[in-house]
Amino acid sequence: MSDSPPTSPPPKGDRPLRAAVRQFGGYLGAAGFATVVDVGLFWLLNRAGLWYVFALLISYSVGLTTNFLLSRRFVFGVYWRNWFFQYLVFSVVALNGLLANLGLLQLMVREFQIDPTLARLLSAGAIAVLNFVGHRMYSFGSTPRHSPQGHDHRPQ
Repeated sequence: MSDSPPTSPPPKGDRPLRAAVRQFGGYLGAAGFATVVDVGLFWLLNRAGLWYVFALLISYSVGLTTNFLLSRRFVFGVYWRNWFFQYLVFSVVALNGLLANLGLLQLMVREFQIDPTLARLLSAGAIAVLNFVGHRMYSFGSTPRHSPQGHDHRPQ
């Protein structure tokens, strides 16, 4: 016989929050792995003599695609009928995150004189939340999406 009181399941309102936190953890894992792919490929291409701007374009694209595939399969599990349209939406959300990251980075470095590496880490952490919310709402949303041609892009 146990002296501890019986435990009851968490209130129903708590379950969506726990699911979102678990999903955010999965997203950080997928995005973190994609970042390693991006930076590793950038390093290899740059070391092989490719101009750093071209190396960034290639590595960022591969990292973006890696993040999309991992997030789609292991984090959100939402598959639209038109995967390419879903990938385009994902890319637009990621581009907004990149621009927000750049703006925050410049603000911290120029206005607050924070070390660029530390500012990059801080901005990445702040923007990770923005990217997650954007991808959850738009890239992997379960509401119908329509293209200009009128095709239904609803998840299957």
